[in-house]
Amino acid sequence: MAISRRALLGASVATAAGMAVPATHAASDVKPGRSRKKGGPPHSGKRPNLLVIVLDDVGFAELGCYGSEIPTPAIDSVARRGVVFNNFHSSPMCSPTRAALLTGRNPHSIGVGTIADWSDGRPGYQGTVDPDIEMLPALLSRQGFGCYGSGKWHLTRLRDEGPSGPYDDWPTRRGFDRWFGFQGATADQWYPELFEGTSVVSETRIPGEHLSENLVDKMIAYLSDHITGAPDRPFFGYLAFGACHWPLQVPDQFVERSKGRYDEGWHKLREQRFQNQKTLNLIPAATVLPPENPDVPDWNNLSAPERQFAARLMEVYAGFLEHTDAQIGRLLTFLTESKVFDDTMVVILSDNGATAEGASGSADFRQHMYMGAETPEDRADALETLGSDKSFPVYSQGWAAAGNSPMRWYKSTAHEGGIRTPLIVSLPGGGFNTGGIRNQFHHVSDVAPTFFEIAQLDHEGFEGTSFAYLFSDPVARSRKPHQIFESTGSRAVWKDGWKAVTRHQAGTDFSRDRWELYHSDADFSEARDLALSEDARLAALKGTWEILARNGNVLPLSDKRSNTPNLPERRDKYIFYPATSRLDRLSIPDFQQAHRITAEIDITPRAQGVILAVGNAMRGFECYLRDGELHYVFVLSRRQKFHLRSGKLPSGACQLVVKLGDGKGPREATMIVNERIAGRMTIDRSWPTRSVGAGLRVAGNRGAPISGNYEGNFPLSGGSLHRVIIDIV
Repeated sequence: MAISRRALLGASVATAAGMAVPATHAASDVKPGRSRKKGGPPHSGKRPNLLVIVLDDVGFAELGCYGSEIPTPAIDSVARRGVVFNNFHSSPMCSPTRAALLTGRNPHSIGVGTIADWSDGRPGYQGTVDPDIEMLPALLSRQGFGCYGSGKWHLTRLRDEGPSGPYDDWPTRRGFDRWFGFQGATADQWYPELFEGTSVVSETRIPGEHLSENLVDKMIAYLSDHITGAPDRPFFGYLAFGACHWPLQVPDQFVERSKGRYDEGWHKLREQRFQNQKTLNLIPAATVLPPENPDVPDWNNLSAPERQFAARLMEVYAGFLEHTDAQIGRLLTFLTESKVFDDTMVVILSDNGATAEGASGSADFRQHMYMGAETPEDRADALETLGSDKSFPVYSQGWAAAGNSPMRWYKSTAHEGGIRTPLIVSLPGGGFNTGGIRNQFHHVSDVAPTFFEIAQLDHEGFEGTSFAYLFSDPVARSRKPHQIFESTGSRAVWKDGWKAVTRHQAGTDFSRDRWELYHSDADFSEARDLALSEDARLAALKGTWEILARNGNVLPLSDKRSNTPNLPERRDKYIFYPATSRLDRLSIPDFQQAHRITAEIDITPRAQGVILAVGNAMRGFECYLRDGELHYVFVLSRRQKFHLRSGKLPSGACQLVVKLGDGKGPREATMIVNERIAGRMTIDRSWPTRSVGAGLRVAGNRGAPISGNYEGNFPLSGGSLHRVIIDIV
């Protein structure tokens, strides 16, 4: 069944129904483990389907049903049909949350204590789920489910993410029957590097085609095939958006819908969302809005251009989220029209809190990270292109603080701003009073055991605690006994309604970290630190943390964020052929080193097209034939390009060479045709990183534009390319 992705783009804003908050209760000492067959609402006899939708870097306060002004009518409709959790917790970062979600276990205990990129070999930090642990799709597949994934994976080590594998930790080797999506932490929304199964997707992109639309299209296709071919079998659909992780990229019409909405700044937005949350009864009436995080600039002290730039970034973010919701709406419409929505448990969550990685915000975040802060001129020049394929933006930490309202701090911390995240659950056929809120503490590792209980499946390996009991008893005491958190040294433990937490600063001694203590049941926003007055309780909680950490692969601690042990093996020589699939950006040769590119090619007078393309319009380079010449274009930034031409090329067999010095300073590029120098130029500086914005393509640019000097993918024609050799000198 085909659902037009445009049909919901103009959807009107839906507001969440009024919600009543049940009284807060302390946790009991029920132990996690075996998923129960009793206590949850009954299902119709047929095993229910499961649809899990994961948002990326979306904070507690950023959905309409959580007090946001951003229209999310599709998500809100699931909230009205189901329940909203206001005390649900993820891990502080992406990969650990996904690992816990897809195993029902604590992330460190299965080897994913940090993001896959930073794995360093410690038992709890392997970067991928322990191969002895069956993941959720594998477990459900054995129960007769068809299992389909679309979107972000981020549970494979960097060195294993390339198109030649090994594939042991790819989705289709961990239980999914079919998968379409991307590896790594992030993807360009306009020109993503996609895989289906373990195969490279190399089709030319359609201008204006957006990744979120592709992901939902593919999920609809997978589920349509399943419903048609096996209507009596249940399915598990796992839809993991790249949104709203940077880069913030979205069709301009969605950005324009928010124009002017954020001109009053992040302080005002944070306060408005806080009041909205109280109006919705999402947070207790006595909740205090803590002072701003100390890293948030005073909006009134920004210059007019700084405010304009910051407001535009937030308009782009809001459009990004609204566009994502529209895609979710398309999927929900498909499920409804296919008559399977009422047989499906729908789970919507975010992988962690809103992120302050962007600091003051930028139009091109990778340039900001590796090349230094943007100038006012850079920002002014980029203002009208933010969100387009000519930008790679991230918003300011002030907006992230508002996104986590009323909590403090951000993604990667163990404070509530990093780990208290949205969770919306709709059960098959209803099964409970709609429009409610659950305020009992639970964790992302609890989702899998919950579904197993509702579906009356049995499994003894879960560490999480089912929350199915809350669908029939909204005011029950939490059955969660305790929960530990850790991310690059920041750590926390929750038990019986109390939480101890410390925010570690990289490079400092762990023993000198200052611990804070909060009575979570009475202090929703962590506004009152009781460490001094409750020192005995704090000491006991720290002791609990040590025991859980020792038994759960959390120790030894490290605050390093190195990916060196995880990178693909360095080689001195690479050979590419015209039929070579795209090599993704994390697997390409280290072009920061001095290198020599050699193309062995037969040329006719009409030869034209791309020989080699690496990167995108904001960083990268390409070699192509045009007008009888070899062109080499090096892109340092959107505003800085270096172009070298060979002059007229001879016909027949040719050896075309481009040599580049190392990237430690100015680099000399030398072009050589049949062993004779054809040109030289100096490149002022280079990227201080191996990875550019996109990967490597041969015999045509089937990916992101780079130089902008031609249309389309400019496939090689009028000649015969034998191979391209890259030597790292």
